[in-house]
Amino acid sequence: DIIFSSSPPPTVHLIANKLAKWSKIKWVADFRDPWADRFDYVASNRSRLTCWLDEQLEKKVLKKANWITAVSPGFQKLLDSKWSIIAKSSVLYNGFDDQDFERLKYEKDAKDYITIVHIGSLSKSQNPVRLIQSVKLYNEAHMQKPIIIKCIGYVHPDIYKLVKIEKLEYFFKILPYLDHQKAVEEMANSDYLLLVVPDLEKNEGIVPSKLFEYFSSRSEIILVGNKESDAAKLMIKTGYNYIYNFDESINFTNMIPKEHYNEKLISKFKRREQSKDLANIFRKVLC
Repeated sequence: DIIFSSSPPPTVHLIANKLAKWSKIKWVADFRDPWADRFDYVASNRSRLTCWLDEQLEKKVLKKANWITAVSPGFQKLLDSKWSIIAKSSVLYNGFDDQDFERLKYEKDAKDYITIVHIGSLSKSQNPVRLIQSVKLYNEAHMQKPIIIKCIGYVHPDIYKLVKIEKLEYFFKILPYLDHQKAVEEMANSDYLLLVVPDLEKNEGIVPSKLFEYFSSRSEIILVGNKESDAAKLMIKTGYNYIYNFDESINFTNMIPKEHYNEKLISKFKRREQSKDLANIFRKVLC
């Protein structure tokens, strides 16, 4: 009835375009990340020809697809700047599977330290310099209950180099990737969860998928990055206030982590609800 392609990788859209042209079946193209403006391309030495080809292929997909879905308003706007798609596009956020959280005990373990947990990779463009320096200042004055930063996943060497410069190694833990259920348990047991929006141009639309799992974990969230980003706006709408630009220090002394949970506000991000939204998009395209 319909062709649906979801990227990355963007190659799927090229295949879908060929299939749609050959079969005359309507086609919905879903962008979970940008294409020509993909953020990991920034650090790579790509030729002008490669960049130009990506832009031309991206425009072709945006022009030919019957409908476009994007992961955030910022990405939708970014794609619209390449080819006018607003009239034939929708925002379909990343979400969470509520079944992952059904068996969790939302009780923080009693401990003599405060935990800031980051799940996933931290790249060079996600170096939270001011946060690390703010933790150092806090710990120097509150050794009876210091802050421990726990990173589960890859951490760029530049970040750990800063940790060493600040002599914070004892309070900075790097753990290997965990299976998903254990990662979800870490989220629920943390005092603060850390979300870092990469310090890059055109970063307004970056809404990491883990943010929605963070919402469901009920833990407090600290966002470092762009205060005007879609991720920051979602946090504010959902009742979170600890949002900082990269150049801002954080006064942990006056911060109190609290449990966040509003079923009504986060239920729309459940995968079951998002599947309904996607089904409605399919029906609209087929009408």
